Amino acid sequence: MTSHLPPHQDNSETLSLSAIFPFAQSTSSEGTPFQIKSLQWSAPSEELTSAFEAFAEALLEQGVATDNGGMTFRASVEPLDCRIRPSRYRDALLAEAYELTLDPDGICLRGATPPGVFRGMMSLVRAVASAPFLRAGIVTDWPELATRMIMLDPARQNENFGYYRRVIRWAARYGINTILVHLTDDQTSCLHHEDYPELMHPHAWTREDIHELRNYARFYHVELIPEIESFGHAHMFNRRADYTDFLHEDRGTTPRPDWAEDPIAGHTNVLCPASEKSLHYIDQMLGNAAESFDHPMLHLGFDEVDMTQCSRCENRFSGVSRAEWFRRHLLACHALAAKHGRRSAFWGDMLLSNPEIMEGLPAEEITIFDWHYNSDVSSDSAELFKQLGFEVIASPSLVCYPHIILPSNQNLANIRNFAAIACSSDLAGLNTTVWIPQRTMSDVLWVGLAYAGALAWSAGSGPSSGDDVIIAQVGRDLFGLSDGVRFCETFKALSSLTLSLPELHLCAWADDDGLDKAAGNAASRAADDTVRCAKLDNVCNALEAMTPDVKREHDAFFALLHSAEMIRYALQHLQAAERAKTSDDSAVQKLDLCCIKIIGWIEDDWEKNRFSDDPNREGIHLPNQHLLHIFKQMHRYHQLLLARWKG
Repeated sequence: MTSHLPPHQDNSETLSLSAIFPFAQSTSSEGTPFQIKSLQWSAPSEELTSAFEAFAEALLEQGVATDNGGMTFRASVEPLDCRIRPSRYRDALLAEAYELTLDPDGICLRGATPPGVFRGMMSLVRAVASAPFLRAGIVTDWPELATRMIMLDPARQNENFGYYRRVIRWAARYGINTILVHLTDDQTSCLHHEDYPELMHPHAWTREDIHELRNYARFYHVELIPEIESFGHAHMFNRRADYTDFLHEDRGTTPRPDWAEDPIAGHTNVLCPASEKSLHYIDQMLGNAAESFDHPMLHLGFDEVDMTQCSRCENRFSGVSRAEWFRRHLLACHALAAKHGRRSAFWGDMLLSNPEIMEGLPAEEITIFDWHYNSDVSSDSAELFKQLGFEVIASPSLVCYPHIILPSNQNLANIRNFAAIACSSDLAGLNTTVWIPQRTMSDVLWVGLAYAGALAWSAGSGPSSGDDVIIAQVGRDLFGLSDGVRFCETFKALSSLTLSLPELHLCAWADDDGLDKAAGNAASRAADDTVRCAKLDNVCNALEAMTPDVKREHDAFFALLHSAEMIRYALQHLQAAERAKTSDDSAVQKLDLCCIKIIGWIEDDWEKNRFSDDPNREGIHLPNQHLLHIFKQMHRYHQLLLARWKG
């Protein structure tokens, strides 16, 4: 069933084919606009059954029926001749290539492999969702990067499996083919192991949970890679009575970073390489991960390791340098991963700060995740790792310190620039990280995840794949908005107005000392904060004006609006500090009413996407980076002030 339109229409009816498929390598022969209301197809081959099921599900969400009266849709696996750039990963890039032939009388999709067919289907779904009127023509596409990854952090904040399934579906829609799952850290283990109950999150993932999620992900052509921190980031052992048998000593030689958990008396958060118990734990957890996940890679962590001295290590590794000490443990863990039939992956920061560690490593057996979260990221480290023979995955971040409430324009620039480096340096792929999920509401990240997927696919090299086109399409696709350009302008304005974590701490005074500090700084910031609040007023007004046009994913849209309102409230809270110091109870009552409303928004998001009985709901882990906890502390202090003045 088709609906033809004259060639001159406004808005989505006159979008060019390259704007409808903005990440595509090429579009050609633009012709008659037409609309898809329903599609029909013959029974698919066995290798394409799951792709067609996912395709039908996604089309139905857009109101496109799949019945016998619809436009004919054909899909097949066929060799494609694509002008793919010279690359050591050329075969993997070609495997996901596809060609879409669009015509009012029917649509034909050819993919080089079943994953290629699936990518073409998802591209068509995005087009239907974001531009109801398509154009006749041919779309040819393939990815610029073989591994297109996002990283989730359930170890810091576990979210429910309904949320993770939504992430998988949405990520796959934008070309993501791998998800790195960060399963252990200072706070908890999210990989269940019966021998270490003190370390487990109350909803730690069992083998059955993982098999179900892994199979769900594979349905959408997404693979899951586990990460087990095997050196640093092991603060959680302080919950065991025998923690001293596992952890490295602390002699105060390394400054404690401000993002870290409270210190453990006499010990760091590093698993001691000289401890048999530590090595046994690592072996147990790597074996469990290898049995639960079937990806050939195991990520072993090894980032941000405190390289202080330890008497146990001095006895076992007498006379060795710190670099040799580190290298020996890396090789021991690498051997454990190999024992379990897996390739090793490591974060690259410690190797960059201590290059001598890399001497003699079996580089061809190791993948380095090269992480840098600055917007002006350089290719230097990636090129170094590559020259030394390592496989390299560039790793920018959508959510990282010091950003809070929602991703900033710096995060977006970091992703864009690192994607371009990954392509130009012919790296294995791009891994966009999401760290410490309690910094934001879960539903605020959908636009950023799509952005990361689009750039991992295109590396910004498509004919129409600039930020504006990407974000405009995501706005139309995710929310059903008719004016994607207006959404893009508003989203970019909001991402330029975010708060850093130190700024939020200053604004969110929640005790007498914090109030004094806020009052002492408010005057010097007043002019800038007034301008910033005015810009946030414009953003909030623009988002509110779009609300009647939102057709789907209302929670995600309001998460953006509410995040903008949180930032504005925080700035207003700072400027109200002086009035609070003068016992202005009406001002504090007004602040508190808004604070209570914000707490309600965050709790609603928590109930939907996390576990209502999670102890971390009360901020037991990383409270200073815990959005819900920060606002609850503000509310408690408001109430304390009002009671103090009343008394």
